[in-house]
Amino acid sequence: MDLTTHWDHIQIECVNTHKALQLVAAEIFRTEELGVSCTLVDKSTFPQAFSNNFLIESAGKINISNLEIRYNYLVRHAASSMLQVWDEFDRFLSVFEQINRLGFQLGYSYEICSSGLRVLNQEYEKDVINRLSEVAIELENKKNSLFWNLPSIVYEILADLKFESKSLANALEHIIKITNNGLVTRQLSQAVESLAATSQVNADILYNEFLGRLDSPVVYLSISVLLGLAKFSLQEAHRRALALARSEQLIYRRVGISCLGYFQYSNDEIHQRLLKVTIDCFEAFRETINPEIDADLAKAYGNLTGKSEKAQRAFMELTSRDNLTIKDQVAQILVLKSNEAFNQSWYREAIFNLTQPSLPSLGMIERLSFCIQQHYVKNEPDTALDMIEAFAANWDYCIADEDKDLPNILYTTLIELYNNHLEILLKGITRWFASSNQRLHLAAWKVQLHFSRIQTQTSPNSEINEESIRKKMEESAKITLSKQVLDNLDEQTVEYIIYRVAGYVVDAYSLDSILLSALSREPSSTNINNLVASILAEYVLYNYPIDGGNFLKYFLSLETTSKLEKEVIQTALTHSNSYFEARENLPRLKELKTPSQRIYPLRLAEWKYQASVMEEARKRSIFSLMVTNIPLKYGRSFSVAQDGKFTEPSKLSTFYYEQEKPQGELIDPVGQAFQRLYWRNIGLNENSHAGDIDL
Repeated sequence: MDLTTHWDHIQIECVNTHKALQLVAAEIFRTEELGVSCTLVDKSTFPQAFSNNFLIESAGKINISNLEIRYNYLVRHAASSMLQVWDEFDRFLSVFEQINRLGFQLGYSYEICSSGLRVLNQEYEKDVINRLSEVAIELENKKNSLFWNLPSIVYEILADLKFESKSLANALEHIIKITNNGLVTRQLSQAVESLAATSQVNADILYNEFLGRLDSPVVYLSISVLLGLAKFSLQEAHRRALALARSEQLIYRRVGISCLGYFQYSNDEIHQRLLKVTIDCFEAFRETINPEIDADLAKAYGNLTGKSEKAQRAFMELTSRDNLTIKDQVAQILVLKSNEAFNQSWYREAIFNLTQPSLPSLGMIERLSFCIQQHYVKNEPDTALDMIEAFAANWDYCIADEDKDLPNILYTTLIELYNNHLEILLKGITRWFASSNQRLHLAAWKVQLHFSRIQTQTSPNSEINEESIRKKMEESAKITLSKQVLDNLDEQTVEYIIYRVAGYVVDAYSLDSILLSALSREPSSTNINNLVASILAEYVLYNYPIDGGNFLKYFLSLETTSKLEKEVIQTALTHSNSYFEARENLPRLKELKTPSQRIYPLRLAEWKYQASVMEEARKRSIFSLMVTNIPLKYGRSFSVAQDGKFTEPSKLSTFYYEQEKPQGELIDPVGQAFQRLYWRNIGLNENSHAGDIDL
């Protein structure tokens, strides 16, 4: 935006109006509001300002009508305010802070501040760069993030400023140090690139200054200088980058490699020749493994994958190396290139390579999950499942933090599969339970558990009725074994799946649903049918007679339930009912029954003890000191004490929350645990992966 057009024209042609606009701009700064009081600007004193519609009155406030004119005058006032205190740094810092804050309050972000500095540099020849360096030093010393947008201000005005290279390097160095943020560094890099692209002279000055600071983070801004130089002389920029890449100095080598990977090579003959020289240079580095530059090399190759098949093959080779730094760098490249390259074979192979041990950091896995979810889940869900399986086969299941568990890290991908490609997800769960890799068994269970928790979560204050239970049953019935996979497995493997499901899955609804789905396998097998009936009766209904029984009865009522499923359910229910009826008919041991005369004293003692514990906890708890206690008056309704009075009575409503505890755990916890452990390990031999995980 031209900052002189309106200012100069109005100042010369309309002196009276110019004064009025200056007055309004100053008042806006003082009150920190766009509209100013009508008493401040008298229409009789400044008639032209109102008659020519430079100023308008609305809702008792006066404002500058034209947005560009208002912006010009605010910038000029900001520049004037900073100019007045330029020689007093502490006062300048205070004014700079006010202008910076006001810009955001008025909706101009950092533009008023940056444009004001531009005016000071261009019209008053003030050394703005050196002043910004002083501001950065002050912030660094005080550890103060007051001007967190300082990099944005520099980015906005750097290409327009008259500068001295040493002052500029100092300013950028201090800004990078106080922010220590990748986004900030990218902003400054773009600003330096734009500045270097203005002329060969600027590029040479900046190049020599930055390269001479080996111990400063600004040395890496040499990359931006060469990228700016490449915009009008790629050959010269390439020559310098190549010389740096072949340097004995490690920092120069890293700068050179990065530049060679960033250059935009077109299809013309000269650019293709330069690209060939670049690839040949990289090949020499790749043959000698050097952890200090391998990550830079991977990034450079990744940037060139769309330009060269050799770069793609080299990129693949680097992704297969067991180096977490390289893998983290590759994951970033894959995110950046996801839109343009997700359908290419090298891109898929790179993702699969990253799933091999050692896995990259959790943050990088989340980025890869984004790549999978954005493209493969929508277009190639089977490929997406294969990628998840590759992660699952190498996951560290000993991580205690739930938020670092496999389903949580790959949440967006899994939820997309669940919502839009459920059958594909069920194929994966079935296939994982069928494998001899115990890590995949754990993955299948973790995924099933993840979705069962989402389905069955209920607010503690919500009423649980038949409708809510029915909805839970319907949701639980979605997680089943895949018939398509079961049909292609032998009978022994299907039996292993059934045992493993019983060994891992812990909630009654999911157990019933998954076990019954095994009956859909064709051809039908008597052994499988009997096994399902046996586990339902002797394990599921033994532990969960209420929830498990209700689900089986619900399943019986469905029209889609097959004849075979009904027979198995009836067999399990009959067997279970016989056991519980026989158990109920057993005489109760008098030795275990509390005498009636002692029941009341026992309950009273328990209540007093609980009340005393709660009272003592209330006195000693720091948390209770922060919480306001509100007296309640209750009976058939309740009221809350407010301002010494009680509110109108509100009716009480019944609510409850229940969860069935597995009875087997109370009767024989050791036996139950041993049985589940046996089922989890059934079918695993000494050559399998069963021993990889400490259960």
